[in-house]
Amino acid sequence: MTQGKLLDFLSNIGISMSAGYLSNLLVKKSLNFESEFNEVYISGASK
Repeated sequence: MTQGKLLDFLSNIGISMSAGYLSNLLVKKSLNFESEFNEVYISGASK
């Protein structure tokens, strides 16, 4: 999903944010999500 479509979706459900803020959430926070994903993946793979 493109950032523009994601911004439209969020707007349609009542969440208002700027394109820049959304971009920062997706780019700057991605390392946290990647780390969490890896932990979940490793945990699931070891079972």
